Amino acid sequence: MLFGILSVVVFFTILSVLVIAHEWGHFITARFFGVRVEEFGLGFPPKARTLGTSKGTEYTLNWLPLGGFVRLKGESGEDSQDEDSFAKKAVWKRLIILCAGVFMNFLIAILVFWVGFSTVGLHADLIRSTEGGTKTEQKIVIYPQKDSPAAKAGAETGDAVVSVEGKNITTVDEFVAGIRSFTGKDLAMVVRRSGGEKTLSVPVGTAEIKETIDQEKTTTRPVIGVEVRELQHVRFPVHIALVKACEATANIITLNARMLWDIVAKLAQGHKPQDGFVGPVGIAYATGTGLRMGIQEMIGLIAQLSLGLAIMNILPIPALDGGRALFAIIEKIKGRPMRANVENMIHTIGFLALMLLVLVITFRDVVRFFF
Repeated sequence: MLFGILSVVVFFTILSVLVIAHEWGHFITARFFGVRVEEFGLGFPPKARTLGTSKGTEYTLNWLPLGGFVRLKGESGEDSQDEDSFAKKAVWKRLIILCAGVFMNFLIAILVFWVGFSTVGLHADLIRSTEGGTKTEQKIVIYPQKDSPAAKAGAETGDAVVSVEGKNITTVDEFVAGIRSFTGKDLAMVVRRSGGEKTLSVPVGTAEIKETIDQEKTTTRPVIGVEVRELQHVRFPVHIALVKACEATANIITLNARMLWDIVAKLAQGHKPQDGFVGPVGIAYATGTGLRMGIQEMIGLIAQLSLGLAIMNILPIPALDGGRALFAIIEKIKGRPMRANVENMIHTIGFLALMLLVLVITFRDVVRFFF
């Protein structure tokens, strides 16, 4: 219970920092182009207190600790004749202001990956090649299936296997061989979790496997109900680490773009897309797994969460930065802005639809992870 609360606190702390950094990107570019920033809020309303005022900007502390926001003069189309209004600025300036938050999240991801690759080392599968690097750690990690023998014995997602029946495990093949050669009732497995070791007594189940060599036959093998993966961490000199950080960032962006394309394509075809994304509950659950697995996983999670915020915000969805940028581009093409009341109504509908989607995903994540 205590660990679960810690996971939630860590998740919301990370999310808040990333969102505030995102909003700071909007803030500094708006100031640079002479747009008045009326409010910079920590958390979301209702307002708890005003921290102070400087250069026309009110700094506030709000009750909902979910990041922050900036309120720009004229962002909803009002005061379009005032020189310090967002609505008065040229389209290209507005586009820079709107995209600055996304840029900050991309930049944070690169910096976090850079620090990780140059210090403790990060997953080798984030990049194409480990040439020029030094392996810092290699471990065999298990992912128990729901209600499996391993899960019932207390195994948790992200546990690193130390030994099976007294034999040290260094490769996936050794782990599989250790399970398959077991003939008793309960298997002794030592795992490393949160810096400490724990011995599990796992009841071994059986599964029928069809094999075809000379002829098809069915054999029975011992199983404990886990997926297993070999994780290798690699560290690079600082200058190479920066290149690898950019590569890891590009790889994750590409992976997310493909996933989104697959979701849209399947929905367009009337098919149910595969579960490829999670909401706040799923990310909080992943944060707990990262805390158990170590600093490398937390570094990777922070970078990927920052990229997730960037990608979500750049999508051309009303109420998000990408949606507002799309309206600015349409204005440039048409030569005149859309009526403010119409645009605001579209953004409001988009925001409500987005909140509904978040609620649906959150409900699905609660069912998936806790029931």
